[in-house]
Amino acid sequence: ADRDARAAVEGARHRAHRLVVISALGADARSAVFYNRVKGETENALRALAPSSLVVLRPSLLDGHRRESRLGESFALAFARPLRAVLPVAIRPVRADDVAQSMIDAALMDSAPDTIESAAMHGAAARADNRATA
Repeated sequence: ADRDARAAVEGARHRAHRLVVISALGADARSAVFYNRVKGETENALRALAPSSLVVLRPSLLDGHRRESRLGESFALAFARPLRAVLPVAIRPVRADDVAQSMIDAALMDSAPDTIESAAMHGAAARADNRATA
């Protein structure tokens, strides 16, 4: 949260037109779930610093390689990957390259939404590849 706030302040100082951050599906400052509450509190703090330029991405479970091991995520992905096709798109694990491309797309948009939910991120990398080869 502190790192995100420092980035927002530095961005404003350098007249950045947009700040794009990754939060989490279910982020809510009033959540009983600690992780979701902290993510929601961070979103609120950033909105206070950069209300018109902030874009928050709220991905579901991230599916991609990590340097560190996260046991809970590993178990969740082992369960969710085989069910990907039948899970609702809003909660389906989202590939890290789709989240990264969604960040790039949001940064480059003339007018970006203030929040991009997980469902909208699916397929972003493939869509970018299609644009590049068209």
